[in-house]
Amino acid sequence: MLKVSEFPIVQVKNLPYKTTNLDLCNLFSRFGALSQIRVPKDEPDGTAIAVYMNLSSSQKAVKELNGVNFRGRYLVATTYKVDTSRIAAEDYLVRQEQVALLKQRYDT
Repeated sequence: MLKVSEFPIVQVKNLPYKTTNLDLCNLFSRFGALSQIRVPKDEPDGTAIAVYMNLSSSQKAVKELNGVNFRGRYLVATTYKVDTSRIAAEDYLVRQEQVALLKQRYDT
Protein backbone atom coordinates (compact mmCIF):
# COMPACT_ATOMS: atom_id res chain seq x y z
CA MET A 1 0.00 0.00 0.00
CA LEU A 2 1.27 3.46 -0.88
CA LYS A 3 1.90 6.01 1.82
CA VAL A 4 0.25 9.42 1.57
CA SER A 5 3.66 11.04 1.25
CA GLU A 6 4.40 8.94 -1.86
CA PHE A 7 1.88 10.69 -4.10
CA PRO A 8 3.42 13.44 -6.26
CA ILE A 9 0.45 15.78 -5.84
CA VAL A 10 0.65 19.45 -4.85
CA GLN A 11 -2.27 21.62 -3.76
CA VAL A 12 -1.89 25.38 -4.07
CA LYS A 13 -4.35 27.75 -2.45
CA ASN A 14 -4.84 31.52 -2.52
CA LEU A 15 -4.27 31.85 -6.26
CA PRO A 16 -5.73 34.99 -7.90
CA TYR A 17 -9.25 34.18 -9.08
CA LYS A 18 -8.49 35.20 -12.65
CA THR A 19 -5.56 32.79 -13.02
CA THR A 20 -5.76 31.05 -16.40
CA ASN A 21 -4.84 27.47 -17.29
CA LEU A 22 -1.78 28.77 -19.12
CA ASP A 23 -0.71 30.65 -15.97
CA LEU A 24 -1.04 27.43 -13.98
CA CYS A 25 1.01 25.49 -16.54
CA ASN A 26 3.75 28.09 -16.46
CA LEU A 27 3.72 28.23 -12.66
CA PHE A 28 3.85 24.47 -12.03
CA SER A 29 6.01 23.30 -14.94
CA ARG A 30 9.07 25.12 -13.59
CA PHE A 31 9.56 22.34 -11.05
CA GLY A 32 9.30 19.25 -13.24
CA ALA A 33 7.22 17.25 -15.67
CA LEU A 34 3.49 17.40 -15.03
CA SER A 35 0.95 14.65 -15.43
CA GLN A 36 -2.04 16.96 -15.02
CA ILE A 37 -3.35 20.16 -13.49
CA ARG A 38 -6.80 20.34 -11.98
CA VAL A 39 -9.00 23.14 -10.73
CA PRO A 40 -11.39 21.27 -8.43
CA LYS A 41 -15.01 22.37 -8.45
CA ASP A 42 -15.59 21.28 -4.84
CA GLU A 43 -12.76 23.47 -3.49
CA PRO A 44 -12.88 27.24 -2.94
CA ASP A 45 -11.89 29.54 -5.81
CA GLY A 46 -8.16 30.13 -6.00
CA THR A 47 -7.25 26.47 -5.49
CA ALA A 48 -5.42 24.24 -7.97
CA ILE A 49 -3.92 20.77 -7.86
CA ALA A 50 -0.83 19.72 -9.82
CA VAL A 51 0.07 16.08 -10.33
CA TYR A 52 3.75 15.61 -11.12
CA MET A 53 5.42 12.66 -12.79
CA ASN A 54 7.68 12.06 -9.78
CA LEU A 55 7.84 12.75 -6.07
CA SER A 56 10.97 14.91 -6.13
CA SER A 57 9.34 17.43 -8.49
CA SER A 58 6.30 17.75 -6.23
CA GLN A 59 8.48 18.22 -3.15
CA LYS A 60 10.47 20.92 -4.93
CA ALA A 61 7.24 22.69 -5.98
CA VAL A 62 5.92 22.71 -2.40
CA LYS A 63 9.20 24.06 -1.09
CA GLU A 64 9.54 26.75 -3.75
CA LEU A 65 5.89 27.88 -4.04
CA ASN A 66 4.84 28.08 -0.40
CA GLY A 67 4.75 31.71 0.71
CA VAL A 68 5.62 33.12 -2.74
CA ASN A 69 3.85 36.31 -3.83
CA PHE A 70 2.10 35.46 -7.11
CA ARG A 71 0.35 38.45 -8.67
CA GLY A 72 -0.31 40.11 -5.34
CA ARG A 73 -1.35 36.99 -3.39
CA TYR A 74 0.79 34.82 -1.15
CA LEU A 75 0.47 31.18 -2.15
CA VAL A 76 -0.03 28.30 0.24
CA ALA A 77 1.47 25.12 -1.24
CA THR A 78 1.14 21.74 0.45
CA THR A 79 1.40 18.09 -0.41
CA TYR A 80 -2.11 16.95 -1.25
CA LYS A 81 -3.49 14.48 1.28
CA VAL A 82 -4.92 11.50 -0.57
CA ASP A 83 -7.79 9.62 1.05
CA THR A 84 -6.17 6.19 1.22
CA SER A 85 -9.35 4.61 2.57
CA ARG A 86 -10.96 5.16 -0.84
CA ILE A 87 -7.97 3.57 -2.53
CA ALA A 88 -8.21 0.55 -0.25
CA ALA A 89 -11.95 0.23 -0.92
CA GLU A 90 -11.44 0.46 -4.69
CA ASP A 91 -8.63 -2.09 -4.51
CA TYR A 92 -10.94 -4.43 -2.61
CA LEU A 93 -13.63 -4.11 -5.29
CA VAL A 94 -11.12 -4.88 -8.04
CA ARG A 95 -9.95 -7.96 -6.16
CA GLN A 96 -13.54 -9.12 -5.68
CA GLU A 97 -14.12 -8.85 -9.43
CA GLN A 98 -10.94 -10.82 -10.15
CA VAL A 99 -12.00 -13.58 -7.74
CA ALA A 100 -15.45 -13.74 -9.33
CA LEU A 101 -13.89 -14.10 -12.80
CA LEU A 102 -11.57 -16.85 -11.59
CA LYS A 103 -14.48 -18.70 -9.96
CA GLN A 104 -16.44 -18.43 -13.18
CA ARG A 105 -13.52 -19.60 -15.28
CA TYR A 106 -12.81 -22.65 -13.10
CA ASP A 107 -16.46 -23.37 -12.24
CA THR A 108 -16.04 -23.31 -8.48
